[in-house]
Amino acid sequence: EIQLMKDDLTIGEEAGVAVYGDDTDLKYRTLKCEISEIPENSEQWNNIVKFFPSTSNLKIRKLFEISRDSENSTYANKISNEKMLFHGSKFSNWMGILSHGLLLPNVPENRTDLGMLGKGIYFGSDPTTSARYCYPGKLGTSLMSIHSVKLGNVHHVKKKDSSLTAAPAGFDSVHGTKSIPGNFTEFQDDEYVIYSPNQQMLKFLVEFEHDFKMPNLNNNSFVSFNLKDEIEEEEFDRKVGEISMLDEPIEPSSLMTSSGIQLPLVGVTIKAAMMDMVAKVVVMQHFHNDSFNQVEAKYNFPLDEMSAVCGFEAFINGKRVVGKVKEKTQAHQEYAEAIQQGKRAYLLDQEKPDQFSLTVGNLPPGAHVLIKITYVTELLVENDDIVLNIPTLLASNLKSNLMDSEDAQVSIEISVESAHDIKSIKCPTHDILLKKTETKATVQVELFNLKRSFVLLVSTDQIHEPKMWVEVDENSHYASMVSFYPKFQLESVNQVEVTIILDRSASIRDGGGLHGLKIAAATLVNQLEKLSQNGTAVFVNILGFGSSQVYLFEDHLKLNFNLKNVIYKHIDTLTPSLGGTDLYNALRCAYEISRRSAGISKSAFLITDGHVDRSDQTLNLISANFKLMPLFVMGIGSNCNKHFVRHMAKIGGGTCQVCAPKMIPSGNKIQKMIRQAMQPSLTNVSIRWENSGQEVVQTPSQIQTVFSEEPLLVFAFGGRTDGATLTASQNGQEISWKVHCPELAFSRGNLIHRIAARNMIKEWSDGNFSENSVEHILQKKTKQSFIIEISLKFNLASEFTSFIAIEDPTPIGKYDPEFFKKVQLEESVDQLETMGYEEPVAQYTTPDFFNVPVLPRSEYIVMARVAHTAQRYEDMAGYMIAATLENGALLVDERNLLEISFENILKSRVEAYRRIESSQIPKDQVETCQKFKSRLSREISQICQGFLNLIENSKGSSVGDEHNMVMSLLKLKCSRSMALISHGEQKKNYVSEIVKNFSLFNFDSLPPTHPLRIRTFLEISDAFRVFQLEIQLEILSFHFST
Repeated sequence: EIQLMKDDLTIGEEAGVAVYGDDTDLKYRTLKCEISEIPENSEQWNNIVKFFPSTSNLKIRKLFEISRDSENSTYANKISNEKMLFHGSKFSNWMGILSHGLLLPNVPENRTDLGMLGKGIYFGSDPTTSARYCYPGKLGTSLMSIHSVKLGNVHHVKKKDSSLTAAPAGFDSVHGTKSIPGNFTEFQDDEYVIYSPNQQMLKFLVEFEHDFKMPNLNNNSFVSFNLKDEIEEEEFDRKVGEISMLDEPIEPSSLMTSSGIQLPLVGVTIKAAMMDMVAKVVVMQHFHNDSFNQVEAKYNFPLDEMSAVCGFEAFINGKRVVGKVKEKTQAHQEYAEAIQQGKRAYLLDQEKPDQFSLTVGNLPPGAHVLIKITYVTELLVENDDIVLNIPTLLASNLKSNLMDSEDAQVSIEISVESAHDIKSIKCPTHDILLKKTETKATVQVELFNLKRSFVLLVSTDQIHEPKMWVEVDENSHYASMVSFYPKFQLESVNQVEVTIILDRSASIRDGGGLHGLKIAAATLVNQLEKLSQNGTAVFVNILGFGSSQVYLFEDHLKLNFNLKNVIYKHIDTLTPSLGGTDLYNALRCAYEISRRSAGISKSAFLITDGHVDRSDQTLNLISANFKLMPLFVMGIGSNCNKHFVRHMAKIGGGTCQVCAPKMIPSGNKIQKMIRQAMQPSLTNVSIRWENSGQEVVQTPSQIQTVFSEEPLLVFAFGGRTDGATLTASQNGQEISWKVHCPELAFSRGNLIHRIAARNMIKEWSDGNFSENSVEHILQKKTKQSFIIEISLKFNLASEFTSFIAIEDPTPIGKYDPEFFKKVQLEESVDQLETMGYEEPVAQYTTPDFFNVPVLPRSEYIVMARVAHTAQRYEDMAGYMIAATLENGALLVDERNLLEISFENILKSRVEAYRRIESSQIPKDQVETCQKFKSRLSREISQICQGFLNLIENSKGSSVGDEHNMVMSLLKLKCSRSMALISHGEQKKNYVSEIVKNFSLFNFDSLPPTHPLRIRTFLEISDAFRVFQLEIQLEILSFHFST
């Protein structure tokens, strides 16, 4: 089987059937080309290998001979000067190249070449040149092709010309000549370009590896966790640079032309309306074509897979163009025709469940365009907060030369509406302006850039109570949304069998996957060992998988402290050395072994990047066995297939945690997953709807698992529903939870309709209709028309529908910024316009230097010492915080490192704040100084809150009066610094903390001359001196109250 078949692209059969399974034979037939492997060391092999110089550092693994009937019949026989040339492309493109051939870039696509000679098809005479355009696949190998190219009369050039769309008159091709001593050109290598696909014929496909020489490592270097192999792999990735992202190239965060030119993003306005568990978000992005050419540009943007794009508009030259949803084939055809006729056109597609793309064609030079995208999304509940997340990439690439402008470039306005009283609204990522009533609120923030995702947390009363909303649209069609919060009796579990399944395939080494896997696995084992200390017998085994499977023990062993250390050592030495990603056989093996032990609670924890072979068969296997052994999944690495990871957990009867790239897996969330795994499984889960007798279509149609005290969101289409009952069986007895819809929860609109429709589309897309792949395809095909129908009905971009907007070209007049401002103001979400905003309060955000790459704990300590030597205290703090979070038990020298880093990063900021506070500032500089003072205040708050959270999380991890005094001293410094920057009631609260921390010190436990005792006394003295009046009042208040 050819590795090309691992690509997850959808290929259409000649009969129009979409292939979604992993049936290799079926996919092979859809390519419509003959592929035959060339035997190694055969005459043909040796002839091809001669094209690769021994100095090329390219190691050939396999060779294939290719024959495409369509090229054989159209090959330009009348043109002479035939030459064998190379073409390189990333791994995920080859399915399309083999199926459709090499295409000119006037078809919308994300090109990786630089387009130095315009819109043509590029070849190289040296394989090392083409290799630079290749991204590796999951097994670490890359692909390039060898073509027979009819160059004809060649036009040799020394300078780049990206405006070319054809060879100059009298010529058939263009050659960018390589720069050599004495003959300088603008080309690093020889590049040949043709402007007609008929001038080339694909002859051979080469599978190869970049065989770079690894650097020598000093044996005396700090290489902990036996990570020498991984250090070498990371050095390899740095050398080859562009291939370090596995099957997932970095997407541009702005409009980008096919020749790699990025159009500046000038400003972004975001308006969102939150209604309890759902939200509608409008994103308006202002782009500027600052080039002198008319361009076609593409923009890829991510959205959570719970989102659906439901509206698209473009504004240019005072005109508004509204996008219409059409079937994807028709939309693409209309776009291509419009571009050919010189019209301006816009095309919005869903590329993947969590990624969309926008293509803008024939955008005039100097034009300003405002793109307005509307999407609806379901909201998550985490730690009793409803969470709205706005991705960074929607506004992360703003034009840098406007950074000094007085006007903010990112404006965010969010309205919040709840059926119950709003308890609090917090933003852990940015400072916000807030105004609110009991059930409504408006949040505003203006920024110069969105360097991190914007997150809003809304806490309401009765968050744990079941709720129901009913919506009716303009056609009197009803849609319902029900949020259950089931709570049932949990039985005590005396023993549990846990299988930890670790992805050890080649793909896991990229994107921080291996380090993330090790830390996630170690954290999981640590939490399980804590469970065993509480009286539950935990039997555990580790299963590593790739192309094969390897168990750590012959059977599941009872977990204790000694066994935990054995497993730790095993985890430390793990390498991605098991080849491919055959999860199917690994799970089949795990399920078979779990059947041997009856009467014991079982669960499996899978840690993977989600890139697996035989995905459909794997999902069928998981679905068939979720009652036998629920599957809990952790997705790791920057290349994680989040959609597949979540889908496995959903049908496997478990939950999932997807770790952000290069971030440490959350111990609290892993602990929560373990608690869920210990819960009894409920059977016969269903929902009864109270309606007027009309048919109700529910999504999700089937509910696999219900967890106690975890929200469950369900939607329904059809007639009006006044209530719903969730029922399930526990140990043969039926339990139920009812909810009714109050009159206040009835509304008019289409927000719930669209999210319900998106859920139905997603359920169809993820569904497994038969274990037989052909039967699965046929059944899915019969329901495809219904999916297209609801996509069109509710105006949604989906797998089969796209937004298309076309306008006749008109001369571009002078740019009028007031027109764009008017459009942005019209999209108002503020329901409290007559109210003023409260005084802004700095919210806690994690400083950038607190976020460090995932490393073993011992390497954090090493890096902290290096940072200390270099006096880079921010880096030092980041590494020490990471080390403390991983294991709060600090040695004396480690505790000193933590304290030194804290004191130094805080000291300079506090001193600067004090100087500005006490200085006489000229009137014309007051505003500037105030901004700088606010920035210092925000940074001091971030640092103090970060360390206070750290101290709180590390409670109980270390013992001893000296350790406790150090932590109390740090808390006192935090309270003193926060009191300095606070006012009114907040200042009083922090002064109270100073007095409280003072009372906790046990001075008698240390000798009078102990340095820690002296430092603590001096710190308290200084605090009393600065806040003398406030502290005296606090002490008096304390005495009066007692």
